[in-house]
Amino acid sequence: MGVAPVLGAILGGLITTHLGWRWGFYINVPIGFALMAVGFGSVSESRDPQAARLDVVGILFFGAGLSTLVWPLIEANRVGWGSPQTLIKLAIGVALLVIFVFAERRHPRPMIDLTLFKAPAVIGAAAAMLGYAAACQLMMTILPVYLQDAFDQSAAQAGVAMISFALPLLVGPSLGAALAARLSGRALLTIGLAMVAVGDAVLAVAVCAEARYWAMMVGMAIVGLATGVLNSETTKAQVSAVPPDRAGMASGIAGTTRFIGLTVGLTGIGAILTAAAENGLRRLGTQVVSADSADWHAVNLRIVGGDAAGALSDLPLAIRMVLGHAVRASVASGFTAAFTAAAVTAMVTSILAWYLLRGTRPSAPPPR
Repeated sequence: MGVAPVLGAILGGLITTHLGWRWGFYINVPIGFALMAVGFGSVSESRDPQAARLDVVGILFFGAGLSTLVWPLIEANRVGWGSPQTLIKLAIGVALLVIFVFAERRHPRPMIDLTLFKAPAVIGAAAAMLGYAAACQLMMTILPVYLQDAFDQSAAQAGVAMISFALPLLVGPSLGAALAARLSGRALLTIGLAMVAVGDAVLAVAVCAEARYWAMMVGMAIVGLATGVLNSETTKAQVSAVPPDRAGMASGIAGTTRFIGLTVGLTGIGAILTAAAENGLRRLGTQVVSADSADWHAVNLRIVGGDAAGALSDLPLAIRMVLGHAVRASVASGFTAAFTAAAVTAMVTSILAWYLLRGTRPSAPPPR
């Protein structure tokens, strides 16, 4: 897991530049089959002789509810948060999850034991995981886009430039293991998330000042190191917050919480990025050209998609020349707001982790 982000940042950029972004998904198909073959051939079988039947009702309602919520969240920045299709999908998703809660409370052996969430430590561990996903892992998506916009880099160049984030991430797990021998899980999560908040704040200041890449490297290195420290500790905290016989369930909750944090973080911080960038673009752009000279929303979508250099390509040359400054300023406005939101998210979840994880047992170092 430490090596994957390093290789992924570089290979992902190369694949996108030379083969197209769709191959970023296609390449997972043969990799997935290869890993399945390795799993079947090398992982020994294990069975629970006391196992009951699967909670099919819970699986169906939770899967359908979460999918129905994620679908509009992914599309909301494009189709609009107040559009009927967004609101209807959100309402259906919420309704399905409410039904899931009632079904789980009546099931003798539910997929998720909801009584676990009565313990503050479980909620604190979940908050830490949400903060980790939304403020740390999300940077793997947002940072390359900024590097392409601000420094006119290709996807491949941005992937290489992500080394400043990826290499400290590779070192982070070793540092986390060393700290785990001396600090409690509560302290480690709190410190790690606070480090993320500092790193994201440094990125926000560097973007606001339109600083060069070396200034960005400082914030990227801090966030990358903290991400490595938190990588296993967030899952460990959720597993250790429940009774041993619920460890498997807690591991599943940890993976789902990470996914939700990434999705909600990408949606929320992405919405802040989009709104701030478009407001800046409209405000500055309409000072030099008429308001109907450009489709501001379409231009902005290309900017937040990492194509600031080509955002004005469909407009007449005269308009492109006078809107160049507005595009650069909108990039700074949007990403400053996004990194600031990530910093606030990390700090809030750091405080929640410290407050809610009181009384948990110390974090044990991993076996050697």
